[in-house]
Amino acid sequence: MSQPPSVPGATYEFDEFRFEPRDVRLVRRGVVLHAEPKAMKVLEVLLRSSGSLVERDTLLDQIWGRVIVTPGTLTRLIAELRRLLGDDPLKPRFIETVHTKGYRWIAPVAQVGELTLRRSAPPERSIELIGRDEDLTQLELIAATSRPVTLAGPEARERHSWHLSSPAVVKVNSPIQSSGSISPGPVMSARCLD
Repeated sequence: MSQPPSVPGATYEFDEFRFEPRDVRLVRRGVVLHAEPKAMKVLEVLLRSSGSLVERDTLLDQIWGRVIVTPGTLTRLIAELRRLLGDDPLKPRFIETVHTKGYRWIAPVAQVGELTLRRSAPPERSIELIGRDEDLTQLELIAATSRPVTLAGPEARERHSWHLSSPAVVKVNSPIQSSGSISPGPVMSARCLD
């Protein structure tokens, strides 16, 4: 049972885990799990070869190259991965040991291609406002072409949402009190949505 070739920048999803090789990050239910970088590289090789036997020598070559390490080093990293994943070597769910040969990833894995950031459309209006079409159209345009930022004052009632349309400096006049610009530089356009 072989997997399709790896997608560059792919993320692997299995059980309740998400592994991002590019960022060397393993996440379980939104919590980042920490392990040695070499353990994460072992995980990547096993996931890439899901369902196939990966021999010990192949793992040693792919992880350490020409550096000579003992097989015990690989065994220790596999044990670390099993601990992170909550896997039992006697009843494996993820990493199967093929005695004297190597290891095999046995859990189903989904490869998710590189994610692209997309702007979501503004929500559909659930009520009809009379006489505000021009204002709503202008707000929808701002929401579609700028990124929202929340500026918070010393008290929660002074919190305002702003849409910023260029990466520069904000000059705030009101309702948040300010003595002018936050730092020298050009002024960025900002509109208060409160």
